Amino acid sequence: MGYGNPRTLVDTSVRNCKGDIGEFKPTVLVGVPAVWETIKKGILGKVNGGGMIARNLFHAALQAKSLSVNSGIPGSGISANLLDSVVFNKVKQATGGRLRIALNGGGPVSKETQRFISLTICPLINGYGLTETCGMGAIMDPAAWNDQTVGEVTGSIEVKLVDFPDAGYHATNNPPQGEVWIRGAAVTEGYLDLEKENKESFEDGWFKTGDIGEFDSRGQLRIIDRKKNLVKTLNGEYIALEKVSNTQELPA
Repeated sequence: MGYGNPRTLVDTSVRNCKGDIGEFKPTVLVGVPAVWETIKKGILGKVNGGGMIARNLFHAALQAKSLSVNSGIPGSGISANLLDSVVFNKVKQATGGRLRIALNGGGPVSKETQRFISLTICPLINGYGLTETCGMGAIMDPAAWNDQTVGEVTGSIEVKLVDFPDAGYHATNNPPQGEVWIRGAAVTEGYLDLEKENKESFEDGWFKTGDIGEFDSRGQLRIIDRKKNLVKTLNGEYIALEKVSNTQELPA
């Protein structure tokens, strides 16, 4: 098991040595969105820094593989495997060459980046959970990879969608929509000495996440909105949107 920093993760981020991921050569990699953006940027930096023929070949292969992947794990199919061996094998070396699966957490990764990593290196799957649920929520099955959901609910907890009529989210919608509530042994009983917050966030063992979700036809959970004006940065940190909107740039 190893740990890397997004600032020193790839070769292009350091001088006279390999990046963290190239030196460690992981088989499984877990990271926040900033990690995947860094890897993507490092790969594109090398590609765009090469000759025109190599650059055009890479982007043509990426487009061809994207078209060939209609379902299942990115990379399935004879044509996609051929592209892996001819074009993307060198790209895989950017992550040490042994990476088999990658997991995003801490915040939503862009679909473009998720698909880029999945097509060029290995399946990048999503997970969903919160501190209050000890990370338990949902996780994507690599064999059912997609870039639309956070996966299926884990077996140790229960999840239900509760109506949020102010925004038109109802469990009776098609597909079912509502605030995500989680209950189970992994869920905390409450916050220490915070009576008001406990009344707002907990009810009969259920934790009210504040996230708005929906279930697709396969029973996979998709996070589509947020009740409060809180968003997560690429590093997994919360920022209140009202603070951003009220920040004005000072004159030079």
